Amino acid sequence: MTTTDKINTIAQDNNLSINEKIAQIVELHQCLDPYSSEAFEISLPVYETVRRLLLGDNYEDCHTSDLIMCNSLLAEAYAHNNKSWLIAPLAQHTCEMLTGATVDDEETIDMIVAAIDRLCYVLQAHPRLTMKLYNLQYGFEKGRKEPHEDTLKE
Repeated sequence: MTTTDKINTIAQDNNLSINEKIAQIVELHQCLDPYSSEAFEISLPVYETVRRLLLGDNYEDCHTSDLIMCNSLLAEAYAHNNKSWLIAPLAQHTCEMLTGATVDDEETIDMIVAAIDRLCYVLQAHPRLTMKLYNLQYGFEKGRKEPHEDTLKE
């Protein structure tokens, strides 16, 4: 059984929750040498399947941050697999999700900033979309809480 077949089997297993499916699929990918050709090839079905699961009707716990990170990882997989024409729609979807969003959690802000960086790195020939993403990133950076003076003294 190929890794792609294993991914499909896990995704269709009705005995597993969505979170368990995603965890098992990601684990399959993480078991591979990250610099191997198989890891590059398998990243595409891994992140496409995870994204499909995240967008599924039955996944009530889908957090925007999960989908944003998945979009950036899938965009990188498209870049590595010479499918760059599929990156802009992911970037546009990410832009739409982030427009008007507010986040107070520093960890989530860090993740969003990193995801936007990763998306913009592989997003080529779309300067307006890249600028929109960077503008959103700036907004999140600007919205960070200022450290307290007593924290700075420590």
